Amino acid sequence: MTKKHKHLRQRKKKTTFKKEKNEVTKTEKSTKKTINKACEENDLKSLRKLACSEGFLSNSLRSSCWANLLKVGKISRENKIEENHKDEDQVLLDVERSFVNYPKELKKSQLKKKKEELKDVIIGILRRNPKLSYYQGFHDISFT
Repeated sequence: MTKKHKHLRQRKKKTTFKKEKNEVTKTEKSTKKTINKACEENDLKSLRKLACSEGFLSNSLRSSCWANLLKVGKISRENKIEENHKDEDQVLLDVERSFVNYPKELKKSQLKKKKEELKDVIIGILRRNPKLSYYQGFHDISFT
């Protein structure tokens, strides 16, 4: 049996804990402490190991951990670029016309969310790269 298969087999044996919505288990507290320590010390080996086992538990921890693993600065939602790009009005029009034929199984709420995500991706790219121009089909490329 290879190391990889042995690791996957051990991973399946781990016990899952049932808990109330706001209850934090001792294991989670310990894991969180380990994750924070690995992030502070930039211990990539430990972070990789944690990513393959328990995971990073929460969005805020994931953000820190993946920023370390990918060797990029922590991504902050406050770092939004406020200046509008010249093509944003066209982006909004095209996003509204998106997802007509694909995927058909989406509910209205899911479709609205997908359109919002697509708009955020395109506008984010354009705002960070003001020399770029939006063109017809740009949204199709962004979606794939």
